[in-house]
Amino acid sequence: MHANFSWRMMLIAAQQILRTVAESFRSYYGLIIAYSQGKVSDRPRIPNYRKKGGMTTVSYPKQALKLKGNQIRVPRL
Repeated sequence: MHANFSWRMMLIAAQQILRTVAESFRSYYGLIIAYSQGKVSDRPRIPNYRKKGGMTTVSYPKQALKLKGNQIRVPRL
């Protein structure tokens, strides 16, 4: 049960990361269009990723965690 729970939490985190990357690229493509129309003066750059050995944050959707008092609870999946 514990191993299954860990995999589910990792899958939830991976899905959230993919949503964030997709949002970053949608914004980037929107900026490219705005730049070509002259609405943005600085040329947009492709989204950056963390460097090798660097630290990153992991985000979970609101449904994956619960705040109870001053503690974060991970509900059973």
